[in-house]
Amino acid sequence: MKTSGKIYDRDNGTDYLNFLRFYLKYDGSVQKVAEETFVHRNTINYQLAKIKKILGNNLKTFEERFKLILAFEIKDVL
Repeated sequence: MKTSGKIYDRDNGTDYLNFLRFYLKYDGSVQKVAEETFVHRNTINYQLAKIKKILGNNLKTFEERFKLILAFEIKDVL
């Protein structure tokens, strides 16, 4: 059974959900995510690699990113 992002973050002491949200918000710009979160670019790249592994998704295509953007939008509405 898959767990939600909040539960994963809580159980593992991570903040992947917010990193992913920023990454999608800034259309995959690691530099903009680093500026927004005050975290070094290398750390952002490391976090993204972990997120991609967990999701089984490389986030390279619009379709892959769009599904996650849509999921965030639905979550925000509910």
